[in-house]
Amino acid sequence: MMTLSDTEQLRQWRRMFHQLPEPGWSEFITTARLIEMLRAMGYRVLPGAAFLSREHIQGRNEEEVAQGLARARAFPVEAAL
Repeated sequence: MMTLSDTEQLRQWRRMFHQLPEPGWSEFITTARLIEMLRAMGYRVLPGAAFLSREHIQGRNEEEVAQGLARARAFPVEAAL
């Protein structure tokens, strides 16, 4: 069962993640935040090509991806993430 502090933490995370909406397949800033948080909790996280094969990607708009990468670099987000 979740405690009140767990619920409040989840609420804070949700608000943080929704401050910067990103289209599908271009959620680079949100993904980087999640990876950093999970690694800080001790989890091993495999980003990008470490778990996702390009040949299995469907329905991705390359222009939106390029725009998302540009936003992430300006944010800044580490290229490795």
